[in-house]
Amino acid sequence: MKVSLSRLSQLKLNRWGLFGLAAAAAVPSLLALAVFGIIETPDSPGYISFAEEIRTFAVPSGSALLQSSASPISLYRIGGFPALLAMLQSIQPHYWRLLLVLLQILVQSVLVILTYLTALKLYATPRLALLASFLPALGFAVVANICVLTDSLYSAAIAAAACSLILSPSWRGALIAGILIAFATSFREATIF
Repeated sequence: MKVSLSRLSQLKLNRWGLFGLAAAAAVPSLLALAVFGIIETPDSPGYISFAEEIRTFAVPSGSALLQSSASPISLYRIGGFPALLAMLQSIQPHYWRLLLVLLQILVQSVLVILTYLTALKLYATPRLALLASFLPALGFAVVANICVLTDSLYSAAIAAAACSLILSPSWRGALIAGILIAFATSFREATIF
């Protein structure tokens, strides 16, 4: 049984309802952003310096990589997240951190919609599905969304992969899940802790 947009009227929330759900899910992270601002963790400078190397085409390789420092960042960090940072820095040099945070909040909001549809597919009542849908937007996600860190995008991609397997238990769902997992692992070299 596939959940399609044509069945949304039977799922208690129409397209505008789903948009409202996503917008409501963004509120906790937006409030945290307003209160705490954008957070740079101890890992952030490594990602930012790697992004600068990518943006300026200065990523060392070969013996130059091994001689560049005692622990070269590009040797032990996967390049997906720094590449995203480099792209955002190129688009908006002064406000790239805000663009990153807004992107992370948007991705988590889409995950809330997928969680709602997945809960309905698993025969939850509409009210229980609504309650379950907010779980990805609360707790750790509120903090992760406002950090210059891989956690928000990584966890959202892994959760969306699981939802896609449930929403579409076919080769298409498996393909989408595989693409999402590949995306997630290109951003973070470690698993969820």
